[in-house]
Amino acid sequence: MDRRIDGSGFQVPFLIDPTSFISPSASISIGSIICAKAVVNTNVIIEKGCIISIGALIDHDSVVGEYSHINTGAIIKAHSNVERLKKLDIGMIYTVENQIKRTSYEIGGKLNVFKG
Repeated sequence: MDRRIDGSGFQVPFLIDPTSFISPSASISIGSIICAKAVVNTNVIIEKGCIISIGALIDHDSVVGEYSHINTGAIIKAHSNVERLKKLDIGMIYTVENQIKRTSYEIGGKLNVFKG
């Protein structure tokens, strides 16, 4: 966060929607927002200033770097490390290899993923 805020004594909150699921072993840093129906699984670290949008899924043992935005319905697969300032668009899948799979699409409300 801005040094002026950090040094002012003001405590920057993090916000968690009550319909989201946050594992007890997950770590959410200051200034982050976890929106409705998002899932943050076991041993996930959400660094400061992140936005985890509606229905996003962060699988176990992953890290979301500072000020990143994980958009609606995006999936971060297990053991992934999302770089600082990264934006994942709606429905994208981020893998341990740090590659966004663009071969995913939605049909009738179900996510279909093909390797390619």
